[in-house]
Amino acid sequence: MVSENEKISHYSVRIVGRKEFCVYEKKDVIPIYSIKVPNVITPNQSPGKNDTFKILLNDQPISIGGVKTSLVIFNRWGEKIFAKDNYKDNWSGESLALAFIIMRLRLIRKI
Repeated sequence: MVSENEKISHYSVRIVGRKEFCVYEKKDVIPIYSIKVPNVITPNQSPGKNDTFKILLNDQPISIGGVKTSLVIFNRWGEKIFAKDNYKDNWSGESLALAFIIMRLRLIRKI
Protein backbone atom coordinates (compact mmCIF):
# COMPACT_ATOMS: atom_id res chain seq x y z
CA MET A 1 0.00 0.00 0.00
CA VAL A 2 1.47 3.40 -0.95
CA SER A 3 0.36 6.65 0.63
CA GLU A 4 -0.20 9.22 -2.14
CA ASN A 5 0.90 12.26 -0.14
CA GLU A 6 4.04 10.81 1.45
CA LYS A 7 5.18 8.18 -1.08
CA ILE A 8 5.71 5.78 1.83
CA SER A 9 4.96 2.10 1.42
CA HIS A 10 3.19 0.29 4.22
CA TYR A 11 3.29 -3.34 5.26
CA SER A 12 0.22 -4.78 6.98
CA VAL A 13 0.90 -7.26 9.78
CA ARG A 14 -1.60 -9.54 11.52
CA ILE A 15 -0.58 -11.60 14.55
CA VAL A 16 -2.84 -14.28 15.98
CA GLY A 17 -2.14 -16.08 19.25
CA ARG A 18 -4.11 -18.84 20.95
CA LYS A 19 -4.11 -19.97 24.54
CA GLU A 20 -6.57 -22.70 25.43
CA PHE A 21 -9.97 -21.34 24.36
CA CYS A 22 -8.93 -17.69 23.86
CA VAL A 23 -7.77 -16.17 20.60
CA TYR A 24 -5.80 -12.93 20.58
CA GLU A 25 -5.44 -10.93 17.41
CA LYS A 26 -3.47 -7.78 16.69
CA LYS A 27 -3.31 -5.90 13.39
CA ASP A 28 -0.86 -3.11 12.61
CA VAL A 29 0.44 -1.17 9.64
CA ILE A 30 4.19 -0.62 9.51
CA PRO A 31 5.64 2.12 7.28
CA ILE A 32 8.49 1.15 4.97
CA TYR A 33 10.92 3.98 4.29
CA SER A 34 13.31 4.48 1.43
CA ILE A 35 16.71 5.47 2.85
CA LYS A 36 19.63 6.62 0.70
CA VAL A 37 23.04 6.98 2.33
CA PRO A 38 25.98 8.58 0.49
CA ASN A 39 29.04 6.46 -0.16
CA VAL A 40 31.32 9.51 -0.35
CA ILE A 41 31.47 13.11 0.84
CA THR A 42 33.85 15.69 -0.62
CA PRO A 43 34.04 18.69 1.69
CA ASN A 44 35.85 21.70 0.23
CA GLN A 45 36.17 20.02 -3.19
CA SER A 46 33.18 21.47 -4.98
CA PRO A 47 31.22 23.94 -2.82
CA GLY A 48 27.57 23.01 -2.43
CA LYS A 49 27.97 19.41 -3.66
CA ASN A 50 28.59 16.51 -1.28
CA ASP A 51 29.87 18.88 1.43
CA THR A 52 28.12 17.03 4.23
CA PHE A 53 26.94 13.52 5.00
CA LYS A 54 23.38 13.98 3.74
CA ILE A 55 21.01 11.05 4.28
CA LEU A 56 17.80 10.97 2.24
CA LEU A 57 14.56 9.62 3.64
CA ASN A 58 11.95 9.15 0.93
CA ASP A 59 14.01 11.41 -1.38
CA GLN A 60 14.13 14.30 1.15
CA PRO A 61 16.96 15.24 3.52
CA ILE A 62 16.52 13.34 6.76
CA SER A 63 16.58 16.64 8.65
CA ILE A 64 13.12 17.46 7.24
CA GLY A 65 11.87 13.88 6.96
CA GLY A 66 9.77 13.97 10.13
CA VAL A 67 11.63 11.27 12.07
CA LYS A 68 13.82 11.47 15.13
CA THR A 69 17.27 10.10 14.38
CA SER A 70 20.46 9.00 16.05
CA LEU A 71 23.68 8.77 14.02
CA VAL A 72 27.01 7.30 15.15
CA ILE A 73 30.04 7.09 12.87
CA PHE A 74 33.08 4.92 13.59
CA ASN A 75 36.47 4.70 11.89
CA ARG A 76 37.81 1.43 10.52
CA TRP A 77 39.20 0.49 13.96
CA GLY A 78 35.81 0.85 15.65
CA GLU A 79 36.60 4.16 17.36
CA LYS A 80 33.69 6.58 17.56
CA ILE A 81 34.47 9.72 15.55
CA PHE A 82 31.02 11.33 15.50
CA ALA A 83 27.74 10.91 17.37
CA LYS A 84 24.59 12.99 17.23
CA ASP A 85 20.99 12.53 18.32
CA ASN A 86 18.47 14.23 16.04
CA TYR A 87 21.01 14.40 13.19
CA LYS A 88 20.49 17.33 10.79
CA ASP A 89 22.64 16.40 7.73
CA ASN A 90 25.53 18.55 8.93
CA TRP A 91 28.56 16.26 9.46
CA SER A 92 31.33 17.17 7.04
CA GLY A 93 34.00 14.72 8.15
CA GLU A 94 36.03 17.59 9.58
CA SER A 95 39.59 16.73 10.60
CA LEU A 96 39.54 13.47 8.64
CA ALA A 97 41.74 12.68 5.70
CA LEU A 98 40.64 9.99 3.27
CA ALA A 99 38.81 7.57 5.52
CA PHE A 100 36.75 4.41 5.65
CA ILE A 101 33.83 4.75 8.04
CA ILE A 102 31.12 2.57 9.52
CA MET A 103 27.77 4.15 10.28
CA ARG A 104 24.91 3.26 12.61
CA LEU A 105 21.69 5.14 11.93
CA ARG A 106 18.56 4.74 14.03
CA LEU A 107 15.20 6.05 12.93
CA ILE A 108 13.49 6.26 16.25
CA ARG A 109 9.88 7.10 15.37
CA LYS A 110 7.70 9.49 13.45
CA ILE A 111 7.48 12.81 15.25
